[in-house]
Amino acid sequence: MLESLTKFLIYVVDDDEDDRYLLQSIFADYFDDCELRLFENGSTLLTQLTHRLDNQLPDLILLDMDMPILNGVDTLRLLAQDTVLRRIPTVILTSSEAGRHIDLCYQLGANSYVNKGANYVQMLRTVGYLRNYWLETAHGLTSPRGQSKRRYFSYGLN
Repeated sequence: MLESLTKFLIYVVDDDEDDRYLLQSIFADYFDDCELRLFENGSTLLTQLTHRLDNQLPDLILLDMDMPILNGVDTLRLLAQDTVLRRIPTVILTSSEAGRHIDLCYQLGANSYVNKGANYVQMLRTVGYLRNYWLETAHGLTSPRGQSKRRYFSYGLN
């Protein structure tokens, strides 16, 4: 039986250059079945998505909360308004642990709200959990290419 050579496409939206670099390094070193696209804010993400510049939708969006131009909350609001884009699994990957942010993100359609972690090892562990859950366990249930059945998963790492 031949395995598919198609990589999972993940969009990372984070204004922090160090966090983008760290995530890119983690995926390159440990998860070679994933291809990343990096964005500095929600506005550049939405441009990419609405114009379908990749000719496909991502399998997962990792979205930071606190960004200039278009923050995570406003990006979620805009994603939720589009019947296709709102079906893309979207995980808030942030350093904010404010309860009001968590509740609001779930109300706006986030599938998960996860703390980034304070160092490389914590972020590696977090990314590993997210990758395994969203791309293996829930992929068939949440894929924008198939019927969407949103699954809500929250995993906090301290």
